[in-house]
Amino acid sequence: MVHEAVELGINHFDTGHNYCDYNAEPRLGRALADILRRTDRSKIVVSTKAGTLRRKPLLSLRDVKTQDH
Repeated sequence: MVHEAVELGINHFDTGHNYCDYNAEPRLGRALADILRRTDRSKIVVSTKAGTLRRKPLLSLRDVKTQDH
């Protein structure tokens, strides 16, 4: 899918460390590795996130950590 996207002119890929059960970034990296061997690296844009945000439960008897620091 990534190879086809690049062939169609898509050059921006957005990912995050906790997407796809924490496998999105390594998978994208493997998919782009071959493309980047034959394409100018400055033509591809990858954005990612930092930290993890979790929903707070509506009711909780204890303080719940909702994000990484």
